[in-house]
Amino acid sequence: MISRRDPGLSKETLDELSKVDQPVHIQVMISPTCPYCAAAVGSVHRLAMANDFIAGDMVELAEFPHLAVKYNVQGVPKIIINEKESATGAMPDMDMAREVLRAIGK
Repeated sequence: MISRRDPGLSKETLDELSKVDQPVHIQVMISPTCPYCAAAVGSVHRLAMANDFIAGDMVELAEFPHLAVKYNVQGVPKIIINEKESATGAMPDMDMAREVLRAIGK
């Protein structure tokens, strides 16, 4: 994706992401044994590639247990947007884009 400079998102998802006009920080809390975490991380990183306002981090909770406590992580993947909004579970790219827009009030 990076070498091609193509996040592989649909035109509809890219259109939704074009509405993001302020900084957004997304953290994906994961466990290495989780079968859904890789999909969630991939989705967040595709969004970050498509919009310069979006930054995405993968957080392995065994390495950062204090974040599991801070965000009350009960299941993974847990997505934290701008330190306050959250969702649990992997979701399609369009749904992730809509979560971002909801978090910034759009």
